[in-house]
Amino acid sequence: MARDLPDIWRAYGDRVANKSDDDVTVLRVDPTVWAHALKAADGDARRIEIRGEFDVVVHNDPLPPGQRVNVT
Repeated sequence: MARDLPDIWRAYGDRVANKSDDDVTVLRVDPTVWAHALKAADGDARRIEIRGEFDVVVHNDPLPPGQRVNVT
């Protein structure tokens, strides 16, 4: 859970993961940018993970076609 991961604090006090590497990219976004992240990940089949209210993890490895979900 994001509460156990160090480095960046949101204004309301919850911790946010700040670990990016070759396998995962951690982004902190507002709802408008969130929509862009969803659109981008859908285009190349990357997996999106939600961590907290406005925190999104976009995994850099594509999912197999049988595990992909379209969000509209």
